Amino acid sequence: MNALEVTFDIDANNILNIGTLNKSESIINEEGRLSQAEAGCTEREAEKFRGDDETNEGNGKDMVSLDNHCFIFGNALKELSNSATGMRTKTASQERCGEGLV
Repeated sequence: MNALEVTFDIDANNILNIGTLNKSESIINEEGRLSQAEAGCTEREAEKFRGDDETNEGNGKDMVSLDNHCFIFGNALKELSNSATGMRTKTASQERCGEGLV
Protein backbone atom coordinates (compact mmCIF):
# COMPACT_ATOMS: atom_id res chain seq x y z
CA MET A 1 0.00 0.00 0.00
CA ASN A 2 1.38 3.40 -0.97
CA ALA A 3 1.40 6.18 1.58
CA LEU A 4 2.19 9.65 0.26
CA GLU A 5 2.56 12.78 2.31
CA VAL A 6 1.56 15.79 0.20
CA THR A 7 2.38 19.35 1.26
CA PHE A 8 1.01 22.54 -0.24
CA ASP A 9 2.79 25.84 0.25
CA ILE A 10 2.01 29.30 -1.08
CA ASP A 11 5.06 31.53 -1.13
CA ALA A 12 5.28 35.34 -0.85
CA ASN A 13 4.64 35.75 -4.60
CA ASN A 14 1.40 33.74 -4.36
CA ILE A 15 2.95 30.76 -6.17
CA LEU A 16 1.68 27.35 -5.12
CA ASN A 17 4.43 24.79 -4.37
CA ILE A 18 3.45 21.16 -4.00
CA GLY A 19 5.74 18.57 -2.43
CA THR A 20 5.33 14.84 -1.94
CA LEU A 21 7.08 12.32 0.25
CA ASN A 22 6.69 8.58 -0.29
CA LYS A 23 6.16 6.86 3.07
CA SER A 24 5.25 3.43 1.73
CA GLU A 25 6.85 0.27 2.99
CA SER A 26 9.92 -0.84 1.09
CA ILE A 27 10.05 -4.30 -0.42
CA ILE A 28 13.30 -6.04 0.37
CA ASN A 29 14.32 -9.13 -1.55
CA GLU A 30 15.85 -11.51 0.98
CA GLU A 31 15.79 -14.51 -1.34
CA GLY A 32 19.24 -15.92 -1.98
CA ARG A 33 20.94 -13.88 0.76
CA LEU A 34 22.88 -15.42 3.60
CA SER A 35 21.44 -15.11 7.08
CA GLN A 36 23.58 -13.49 9.79
CA ALA A 37 24.42 -16.95 11.16
CA GLU A 38 25.43 -18.26 7.72
CA ALA A 39 27.56 -15.18 7.06
CA GLY A 40 29.31 -15.61 10.41
CA CYS A 41 29.94 -19.27 9.68
CA THR A 42 31.41 -18.39 6.29
CA GLU A 43 33.72 -15.80 7.89
CA ARG A 44 34.95 -18.28 10.52
CA GLU A 45 35.59 -20.87 7.82
CA ALA A 46 37.54 -18.35 5.76
CA GLU A 47 39.70 -17.45 8.77
CA LYS A 48 40.30 -21.15 9.42
CA PHE A 49 41.72 -21.65 5.92
CA ARG A 50 43.62 -18.35 5.68
CA GLY A 51 46.93 -20.04 6.60
CA ASP A 52 46.44 -22.70 3.94
CA ASP A 53 45.70 -20.02 1.35
CA GLU A 54 48.88 -18.11 2.22
CA THR A 55 50.95 -21.31 2.06
CA ASN A 56 49.44 -22.26 -1.30
CA GLU A 57 50.09 -18.77 -2.63
CA GLY A 58 53.76 -19.09 -1.62
CA ASN A 59 53.98 -22.53 -3.24
CA GLY A 60 52.47 -21.14 -6.43
CA LYS A 61 55.09 -18.39 -6.56
CA ASP A 62 57.83 -20.97 -5.99
CA MET A 63 56.50 -23.11 -8.84
CA VAL A 64 56.43 -20.12 -11.18
CA SER A 65 60.00 -19.28 -10.20
CA LEU A 66 61.14 -22.88 -10.82
CA ASP A 67 59.33 -22.91 -14.15
CA ASN A 68 61.05 -19.66 -15.19
CA HIS A 69 64.50 -20.96 -14.20
CA CYS A 70 63.96 -24.21 -16.10
CA PHE A 71 62.76 -22.32 -19.15
CA ILE A 72 65.78 -20.00 -19.11
CA PHE A 73 68.16 -22.92 -18.55
CA GLY A 74 66.52 -24.90 -21.35
CA ASN A 75 66.92 -22.00 -23.76
CA ALA A 76 70.56 -21.62 -22.75
CA LEU A 77 71.13 -25.32 -23.48
CA LYS A 78 69.56 -24.96 -26.92
CA GLU A 79 71.96 -22.15 -27.73
CA LEU A 80 75.06 -24.11 -26.76
CA SER A 81 76.77 -25.97 -29.52
CA ASN A 82 76.89 -29.75 -29.32
CA SER A 83 80.68 -29.78 -29.25
CA ALA A 84 80.91 -27.44 -26.26
CA THR A 85 78.80 -29.50 -23.84
CA GLY A 86 78.84 -32.98 -25.21
CA MET A 87 75.71 -34.65 -26.50
CA ARG A 88 75.13 -36.82 -23.39
CA THR A 89 75.45 -33.92 -20.94
CA LYS A 90 73.16 -31.74 -23.00
CA THR A 91 70.52 -34.47 -23.35
CA ALA A 92 70.62 -35.30 -19.61
CA SER A 93 70.32 -31.62 -18.72
CA GLN A 94 67.39 -31.17 -21.08
CA GLU A 95 65.62 -34.16 -19.51
CA ARG A 96 66.11 -32.70 -16.01
CA CYS A 97 64.89 -29.34 -17.19
CA GLY A 98 61.82 -31.00 -18.70
CA GLU A 99 61.08 -32.72 -15.37
CA GLY A 100 61.06 -29.33 -13.64
CA LEU A 101 58.63 -27.90 -16.18
CA VAL A 102 56.03 -30.64 -15.65
